Amino acid sequence: MKKLLISLLILIGSYNAYSQRIEHYFKFKESNKDVINQKITRIISIDKIVGDTVYAYANETELEKFSKLNYKIERLTPPSLINTKVINMATDLSQMTSWNRYPTYEVYRAMMKKFESDYPSLCKLDTIGTTNNGRKLYVVKISSNVSEEESEPEVFLTSTIHGDETTGFIMLLRLADSLLRGYSTDNRVKEIVDNMAIYINPDANPDGTYYYGNSTVSGATRYNANGVDLNRNFPDPRAGNHPDGNSWQVENQAMMDFASRRHFTLSGNFHGGAELANYPWDTWTSSQRTHADNNWFIHTSTQYATFAQTYGFSGYFDEENNGITNGGDWYVITGGRQDYMNWWHHCKEITFEISDTKLLSTDLLPSYWNYNKESLLSYIESANKGFQGNITDEEGNPIEAKIFVNSHDKDSSHVYSNTTTGFYARPIEPGTWTVAYSATGYEAQNHTLTVTDWNTKLVNNVTLVKQKFEVTFEVKNQTTPLANAIVNFNNTELQTNSEGKAIFSNFPYGKDYTYTVSLNNYETASGQVDITDNTTVPINLNPVGVEPIENDYSLKVYPNPFSNILNISFEIDKPTNVELTLYSIDGKKIAAIANSQYPAGPISITWSPKKSYQRELSSGLYLLKLQTSKIKITKLVQYRQ
Repeated sequence: MKKLLISLLILIGSYNAYSQRIEHYFKFKESNKDVINQKITRIISIDKIVGDTVYAYANETELEKFSKLNYKIERLTPPSLINTKVINMATDLSQMTSWNRYPTYEVYRAMMKKFESDYPSLCKLDTIGTTNNGRKLYVVKISSNVSEEESEPEVFLTSTIHGDETTGFIMLLRLADSLLRGYSTDNRVKEIVDNMAIYINPDANPDGTYYYGNSTVSGATRYNANGVDLNRNFPDPRAGNHPDGNSWQVENQAMMDFASRRHFTLSGNFHGGAELANYPWDTWTSSQRTHADNNWFIHTSTQYATFAQTYGFSGYFDEENNGITNGGDWYVITGGRQDYMNWWHHCKEITFEISDTKLLSTDLLPSYWNYNKESLLSYIESANKGFQGNITDEEGNPIEAKIFVNSHDKDSSHVYSNTTTGFYARPIEPGTWTVAYSATGYEAQNHTLTVTDWNTKLVNNVTLVKQKFEVTFEVKNQTTPLANAIVNFNNTELQTNSEGKAIFSNFPYGKDYTYTVSLNNYETASGQVDITDNTTVPINLNPVGVEPIENDYSLKVYPNPFSNILNISFEIDKPTNVELTLYSIDGKKIAAIANSQYPAGPISITWSPKKSYQRELSSGLYLLKLQTSKIKITKLVQYRQ
């Protein structure tokens, strides 16, 4: 009786925990891949497909929408609530030394901080964001000169974007520990750390992992605290910015901001629930679109799978096509991080599903490290294969340049050099390639490069030469060209010709070039100009002592040029005294056209120089000046006899 009561209490507790969850786990039958890829994947979060059986997650809204399709679903116990596992939690750092436990959230934080404190010259801890529930999104950087940005590939490894897929969480923690501990004793590890920067984010969704509190990973959820699948919540190259209909979650905003600040050559995204390497694209099937580097992805995915099979148990990592699959051919998803990184950040990312069991028993964690260690190291090393180098200008300054492999690159597969260092890296399959190097304001170059095999590391540094442009200064007083003005442009002086022009030839591309323009009896003009193409710089010099002409259309004149009559109109907002005066171009007063009080509203004045002006008015340009207590407006007019 006592045992029955205990069993009943456990069952009730499990039911209550299940009923309060933000997501549901279930399976159903569907053999038509087109239906799955075009309809079902837009409603629910597919976990995996085995034959004609679809395993999926859904929150309440998604499940309600999916139920309208009338599938017969079988509800399943969420993987993290299955009680057949051994789940031991480390409550202090010492309990993680054997790597056969999951850390509590506090121990996870302590581990990340200890990496930095124990290896300050090799490791730097960064918090790139905070989750909805206030947990930290941690990333450690591991490099031989960790405080510097060097000319080397950057690799980003992240795990557990689905909070209940925790094997990768431990694998990446142990990878960080292995790289730091092995630097002084393992030549291979030293070679890796000396020649690249590795960024590791062990848990991209800690709110999901620690759904039932910081002390346990039991009951972890796939979705984040808002009930959103983070791996359906990134911008998608086919379906647009918000393919899941949700705003970008704070975890993903942090990831996107972080990726934008970095210059990643390679990244890896670690999952669970299957055992295979999933390569781009996820949003298209291979018959719809293949990545330009499809052969590279197949080779690199196969390499990971082969090592995992070699060091793993019989049958490990052999799902789909012997451990690899094109993402969309398995099943299409939109808003995945893999496609986001490849499309928007020109970075090669592969998704690694490293354990059929999502929440692995803790006693198995050391074994899975042994299964994946060689695969992990080899994958990191692939960032240093292909061709790479530094791109600078003639003075040795780094340039952000585009590196495009002709007759090969498409769909954002090209790369850019780092704005800070000028470094670029282009992992690519063996072959002879014509590579175009280009940057705004520089002469483009084509280089022929031969990558002899998959282990080639070809260094190709490039010096781009600035384009030369013609810069023309057009110096006028309003519409009248001014000859003999002195133009000092970037410490080079020329004098304007009869057309008011000073032409500087073969001037290199650049920004913030300074100039001054001077002429006797005129105000000096100065400023800065960017030279990115053949450029005309218009300069208006104003006579000394004359109010500058403003481009104000509240003072209108007609006709212009005029001969017999000049019609003048303007508008004032309240009764005021108005002075309307005509000046010569050198500032001498010619005629007082009006000087009296006018009512608010539109005003029209007709002026005839032959009737109002005592002397004959010479043909030429004049300045018409309107002045009140609030405004001063000057307009250029032309008189013709």
